[in-house]
Amino acid sequence: MSKRKAPQENPNEGITDFLTELANYEKNVNRAIHKYNAYRKAASVISKYPTKIKSGAEAKKLDGVGAKIAEKIDEYLSTGKLRKLEKIRQDDTSSSINFLTRVSGIGPAAARKFVEEGIKSLEDLKKNEHKLNHHQRIGLKYFEDFEKRIPREEMLAMQEIVLNEVKKVDTRYIATVCGSFRRGAESSGDMDILLTHPDFTSESSKQPKLLHQVVEQLEKSHFVTDTLSKGDTKFMVSAILTDLGLAEGPALQRLVRVPASPHQVPGYNLVAPLKSRSGRSVGCRFFCQQKTSLQGRKWHLSGITGSHVKVPVSILPHLPLRSGLREEPFVLNGGF
Repeated sequence: MSKRKAPQENPNEGITDFLTELANYEKNVNRAIHKYNAYRKAASVISKYPTKIKSGAEAKKLDGVGAKIAEKIDEYLSTGKLRKLEKIRQDDTSSSINFLTRVSGIGPAAARKFVEEGIKSLEDLKKNEHKLNHHQRIGLKYFEDFEKRIPREEMLAMQEIVLNEVKKVDTRYIATVCGSFRRGAESSGDMDILLTHPDFTSESSKQPKLLHQVVEQLEKSHFVTDTLSKGDTKFMVSAILTDLGLAEGPALQRLVRVPASPHQVPGYNLVAPLKSRSGRSVGCRFFCQQKTSLQGRKWHLSGITGSHVKVPVSILPHLPLRSGLREEPFVLNGGF
């Protein structure tokens, strides 16, 4: 199951739940990314279907739902369960790997290694903390907080702090909060902030300096309490709003991801708003690969490259992307 679910109207929640669970199994246990993407895409499309699906044949009419998934939907609708999932849930190794990947910093490979060593739970991780790297230790420390969704009101407060602090470093920074927040969701699993700067190009030697300046400013403001990882082009931190006053009880630690995108060769910008477990990165990836290959360019998560690709932010066009049942505009840089 997904570790965090937004409260929302979904007449086909049972179907999307089992598809998401199958997707996580294929990614974390089998490492079958193509199957993971297929299940995610189907779950995303079905989650937006306005009425209750009554058969696999009905679901198959939707883009992204093939014959095999339709068969599973028929089985679920007729029996209320899925044989494949029942078997997976009874397998201790599969269940343990899936669970451990919910800890920030523990991927499928690390989870499998831990399980092989007999480490299968949070308590096991705590007893073997010496085997964890820095990121994993912070992920374990704030596991309960990271599992809780962030209300939109809190996201707005966090956005205001980040944008203000970034401008204190340099007013030329462009920072955009992406993901489900950008699409108007009432809550988010974490915060994704896309960062770019005129001096930050794909060839620039200033990349690390520009990014690290922002990290240092956020730490100085006491918004960031822990840095999980910090590279030349992205960082991940734990942040907290101590004076929020939006809810009873202590403020919670929140996971914040900040990728930096080259100002001239923006590719991550298109992907960033799709990476919040909404299933949209699948269609976006296919769309980008097709469009860029037709123009003699190469597309990957960190950018769109090509000898003739030096496009200033101001003239980048909006790209309509058919995703699920809605037509949504995305741009390559400077917002979505």
